[in-house]
Amino acid sequence: MKLLILGAGGHAKVLAESWLSNGNELLGFLDDDPEKQKTNILGFTVYSALSKLRDFDNHDISIGLGIGNNKTRWEIYQNAVSLGYEIPVVQHIKSIVSVNIVIGMGSVVFAGAIINTCAIIGEASIINTGAIIEHDCVLGNAVHISPGAKLAGGVYVGDFSWIGMGVTINEGIKIGRNSIIGSGAVVISDIPDKVIAVGVPAQIKRQR
Repeated sequence: MKLLILGAGGHAKVLAESWLSNGNELLGFLDDDPEKQKTNILGFTVYSALSKLRDFDNHDISIGLGIGNNKTRWEIYQNAVSLGYEIPVVQHIKSIVSVNIVIGMGSVVFAGAIINTCAIIGEASIINTGAIIEHDCVLGNAVHISPGAKLAGGVYVGDFSWIGMGVTINEGIKIGRNSIIGSGAVVISDIPDKVIAVGVPAQIKRQR
């Protein structure tokens, strides 16, 4: 089936290229920004607002989640599921993914990313460009692992958390739900729910 991508920003563009890298067909995009509607991205049309998803036939298309914000992406994902759409895993042809992992519906793996054996990735999560997810890591739903981030073996990341660019997380560390690890941080101890942590080593800066 052709893919219809919800969102038409930067993340949606990379998602589109990842889908097309495997020789798949792309229908186009939906986006709530009126200035984007009826324009073209990568040669494909931005049709209308996200609310118009109901007007499409869920037997003919599948859905891609082109929204970077974790909570918003999860809400859109749940809505698309409720409407009966298939939301496939999108994996760039130049990513490296073990055959012995579990990855949830709607998650994406971009170019250069590596996911090693026995990792578990939840639904609607993002493994961004060049990120490394080592053996036995467990990621919750709607997690975002940013470009160049490195998770050593056995790391746990809770639902809705965002790991910034270039972050390094030591083996066996646990990151709570809905937390943010700032770019370039080195995490050597567990991080609780709903905090922002930055620095080398990472320290909690404030509550979310």
